[in-house]
Amino acid sequence: KNQNSPNITAHLFIIINMQPVFESGEEIGDDDSIVSSDDDEPLKAGDQAKDLLDKAKEEETADDTPEAFVRKENQAVKIVRIIVAIVLVGAALGTSLIVFKFARDSEHDAFESEFDGVAGRLVDAMVSDVSLKLWIGRTLSSAATMVMEKAGESHLNLTMPNALFEQLTQEARFNANIFFVAWGPILSTDEERTQFEAFTATQTYEEDTDPPCYLCGDKNKGFLNPEKNVDLPGFGVFPCGPLDVAARDGVIPAENCMSVSFAVSSTCICGDVPPREEEVTTALVIPDKIFKTTDAGSVPVEYGNAPYSPIWQATALNIKKLPIMYDSMSEPVRKKTIERSLETSLPIMSESYLRVGPFYEEFHAAVSDNHRGALMYYPVFEPASDAIVGMITMEVFWESFLSGIFPSQSDKIHMVIENSCGQNFTYRVNLGSENMVLLGEGDLHDSEYSDMVHSSSFEKYEQIVDLAATVSRNHTGLDYCRYRFHVFATNDFEDVYVTNDPFVFAIITGVIFIFTSAVFVFYDLIVRRRQSKVMGAAKRTNDIVTDLFPKEVRDRMYERAQEDKTKNSFLTNTTKMQMQNFLSDDVSQTFFGTDPIADFFPHATVIFIDIAGFTAWSSEREPTQVFRLLETIYHAFDEVAKSLGVFKVETIGDSYVAVCGLPAPREKHAVIMAQFANVCLKRMKRLTRDLEKHLGPSTGELRARVGLHSGPVTAGVLRGEKARFQLFGDTVNTASRLESSGMPHRIHASKETADLLSASGKGHWVSPRRDLVQVKGKGAMQTYWLTPIAKGDRSSRGSIKSTSSTSGETFSDMRGAVKGARNSLVNSLDPGVVEARSRSLQKKNARLVEWNVEVLYKLLEKVVIARGSKENAVVNREALQQVEKGLEEQKAGKIILDEMTYILPLPSFDKAGRQAIANASIPPNVKEQMHEFINRISHLYRDVPFHNFEHASHVIMSAGKLMNRIVNPDGLDFEKAGTAEAMEIHAQTYGICSDRLMQFAVVFSALIHDVDHTGLTNAELIKIGVPISSVYRNKSIAEQNSVDVAWDVLMDDRFKDLRACLYTNEEELTHFRQLIVNAVMATDIADKELKTLRESRWDEAFSECAPEAPSDTAQVDSDRKATIIFEYIIQASDVAHTMQHWHTYQKFNRRLFAERYLAWRNGHAGEKNPSEFWYGGELWFFDNYIIPLARKLDKCGVFGVSYHEYLNYAKENKKEWEIKGHTIVAEMLESCREKYDNDDKTSDHFSDDEATCTA
Repeated sequence: KNQNSPNITAHLFIIINMQPVFESGEEIGDDDSIVSSDDDEPLKAGDQAKDLLDKAKEEETADDTPEAFVRKENQAVKIVRIIVAIVLVGAALGTSLIVFKFARDSEHDAFESEFDGVAGRLVDAMVSDVSLKLWIGRTLSSAATMVMEKAGESHLNLTMPNALFEQLTQEARFNANIFFVAWGPILSTDEERTQFEAFTATQTYEEDTDPPCYLCGDKNKGFLNPEKNVDLPGFGVFPCGPLDVAARDGVIPAENCMSVSFAVSSTCICGDVPPREEEVTTALVIPDKIFKTTDAGSVPVEYGNAPYSPIWQATALNIKKLPIMYDSMSEPVRKKTIERSLETSLPIMSESYLRVGPFYEEFHAAVSDNHRGALMYYPVFEPASDAIVGMITMEVFWESFLSGIFPSQSDKIHMVIENSCGQNFTYRVNLGSENMVLLGEGDLHDSEYSDMVHSSSFEKYEQIVDLAATVSRNHTGLDYCRYRFHVFATNDFEDVYVTNDPFVFAIITGVIFIFTSAVFVFYDLIVRRRQSKVMGAAKRTNDIVTDLFPKEVRDRMYERAQEDKTKNSFLTNTTKMQMQNFLSDDVSQTFFGTDPIADFFPHATVIFIDIAGFTAWSSEREPTQVFRLLETIYHAFDEVAKSLGVFKVETIGDSYVAVCGLPAPREKHAVIMAQFANVCLKRMKRLTRDLEKHLGPSTGELRARVGLHSGPVTAGVLRGEKARFQLFGDTVNTASRLESSGMPHRIHASKETADLLSASGKGHWVSPRRDLVQVKGKGAMQTYWLTPIAKGDRSSRGSIKSTSSTSGETFSDMRGAVKGARNSLVNSLDPGVVEARSRSLQKKNARLVEWNVEVLYKLLEKVVIARGSKENAVVNREALQQVEKGLEEQKAGKIILDEMTYILPLPSFDKAGRQAIANASIPPNVKEQMHEFINRISHLYRDVPFHNFEHASHVIMSAGKLMNRIVNPDGLDFEKAGTAEAMEIHAQTYGICSDRLMQFAVVFSALIHDVDHTGLTNAELIKIGVPISSVYRNKSIAEQNSVDVAWDVLMDDRFKDLRACLYTNEEELTHFRQLIVNAVMATDIADKELKTLRESRWDEAFSECAPEAPSDTAQVDSDRKATIIFEYIIQASDVAHTMQHWHTYQKFNRRLFAERYLAWRNGHAGEKNPSEFWYGGELWFFDNYIIPLARKLDKCGVFGVSYHEYLNYAKENKKEWEIKGHTIVAEMLESCREKYDNDDKTSDHFSDDEATCTA
């Protein structure tokens, strides 16, 4: 709270950073926290402080830095200067050039300096003004609380004394330019409203105003400059016009009338003006009910809409009448702001809004669609309580936010007001009226001056809110309409300071100093350019070396460079050659010809961290998703490494390599590295689960596999084209082998590391692995599992049985899911049966639900935005219900197959719609309804091994990836493309890019296509005679049932808002229904009739032998191709696992085998064990369906590189299956027999997190 605070903060920052973040004597808790240990003594902060000071001193005195090197080289330049002076005597133009540059630079410096001053003052003023307004709100809030406490009144019958209220609000109006100030209670219930209205009925509203004050001495005279601002000392800055109106209305006290009149006379200038109509003063009638404003006028607010926030006491400038009893909760902007203030107990500023509408037309004297305002709400607390019982309302106008404080030339800058609600507005100062003028919505500043900006920050806004608030903020950030301000330079501002004078000065100087100063000026120009290059190159070199090498190695590199310079004489190695060698962008060239920089470190611990399952996971994702995962995880590892003093060596693919104990020796390097590994495992587990909501299924199953080994290491700078610090030796190789032979989410360590831990008193961290590990070049090794835990806590210790299976999925992980599936098969196949889920499966499905919501909601937004410019965009709820009812009547007596459409009609290219500005928004509750809908769908999936919700999510991911390749071909963005380019993409994709509803429907179909699937084929369902077989005419039973079940859920009344976003009329509803039916029916690849239908349609569309269609059927032909592509997307996505990485294929192949084994075991799948035909069946499936399907994706011509990716994976998987298939089938059969033929046998090899079968 004093001027020295910044210095104190700086000193505290230094002291805090001297503290060691992690010490070797600390242990890692389950939540990544540090637990102190009594058997190790932490390092002293004083020792670290001394090290920091020594390091700083060394850096200051070092003479081998690039900067010092440049200083020494300048000595050689002096010799060259004499030669240049003799040779360049006639270079008179050099003088002119230097003078011109100097003058031009001076102008630019003046321009930048003046801008910094003007912009800085404006930004500071904006921030200070916001702070002032918030503090005024605090004063009013405290006064209201005090009055309640003193008078013993509740908020329901609180009326602040008029004199007190007028005194407090006078400062708000005159000092802070707040045009409207009000107090009103918060009525939480209808009962409180009734009490309040009963109280107000007994009150009379008395306006305690002074007599009129005529500032020009006569009521028939007025100001000739009403727009000009005048500064009233002690009160603030006001426009002359509104000030005169306020004075006539008695706002200015009688004792101040004379002094104010004298202060404004020279600025506002009195004169004869048209006579002003004197308003007849009438007593303010208090409405007997809380009301709201509509286009038809004021109407009472209906009961049952609590809470209410009526305005009770108010004062304002330039207003028709005070809106007493107006319910602020009846207006959306006010309601949202009040609700946020009630939630946080903090003063809240609303989003910016136009001062138009019924409210302003009825109560305000001036209404303009070019004036924007904002509301500030400050909560009023009940005495001796944190309960909020009222609100202080303050309304400000951005145009007059900073009236009268604008410095010179400020009318030539742009000010952008930005808030976290997604709003930007650009203003320009009008020095004539001393107001800000709105240029328009959005950031409209001149992009040429984007680098010349002064800004405040959201964090600064939070600080002033914290200072003004009466309660502490209980969260880390304000998430509602924080404001910040940006001031940009303009070309007009620059023209004031940057002129043609440098040309004139250059010519004059060249004439005067043509024979005397030309050589020296030109020489100075060369030196400046040379110094700039030297410093730039030196900085680049220093930055590269700092990033790539430890400090000790970096110092030796500089020393080596200095020694090489000393050995070479001036004649044999010129200055130019020395600089080129030292400052070369290729760092390695500096050191060739000398001994390498390398050392032997006898005591170090090396770690390898690999992401298990990453290769298969990445094959299913877009490149941006892959890099998002790696960046997130590696950044977390880097932070941990920096805190613990571990040196990161490099990343190789998805492997992370680090070392502890070099180049600076550390006694407890093994302990520190074990701590590092443990924190990294837990960080990654938490991060992958969090990322699953954004990156899709299987992300939460990714785990780190860690290998640790301690021993001697050779380390140094490996010189070459890309010089790097590298590690070599048996320790590095052994650590890599231990990582590859470890297990996910486990720390695998060698005996050497385990011994070091035991010697450091950490033996309780170590447990031996039961089996020996075969390590290349070493044979069988005894290794250990590490679990850093507090001494005495052995609950997490234990060994893990090894398994010979290093890839694929073991069936012991699926016991809980399969038991639920078997129970469902004997439960009369009732579609409404929802099996009990295990706790881990529930958590996993919950994350998948979150991810699915994000995917579908983004697609839904595109549907709504695309519809926003159309005439039929407005939803008529009653008409929509009639349309839905009509569709149900049309479906009567029909089955899903009857609704299939041979050719789906697609919309034509909407050129006008692309050019129009879509003004569409989705109601907030739609996302909640979508979440509830997807959650219900997830519970309608049975717990069968394959056709479950996880597989549906995998299909969604694949469908989204394929559709994205269509919508954004070759990296182009259809949504952002120009009209001509978009038309070309539209034609190339047969209109799919323009049909947002189709893009949504393909992912929606993937979500529901296996709802209520029993794990049996359609033929098996017919054979056992399930009741729905006859209903669906013994065709595509599972698929038709999925559509009906999901559609019934969607038609539930609680999802009516979601449906209103999907379709708004009969045409859109019919189109959506057709898309869903065709997509889900396309997943039945076993039905011969449907297969024949699809093949004939393919021949008509893409076969070279097909007859050409007449010219009048060009649109029909395009729609036919789009229909085929649409169905192929869902077909390819349904079997996408066969066209992805081998591990992904095996994971789902094993689950499908388990599902078929269960069907056979329960007597529903014939007499043959599936293992008897599984090997050949997979090969047949690849040859006759998968590979042909991948080739058709290419022939469609819309999927880009996906065709090559899918086809190559399909071929590779088939080849791998030919080699390993028999062995895998035998393993699958044995696993199934072990689990399903012995119900009482359980497996304890895996935790709950791994119960869903990790590959």
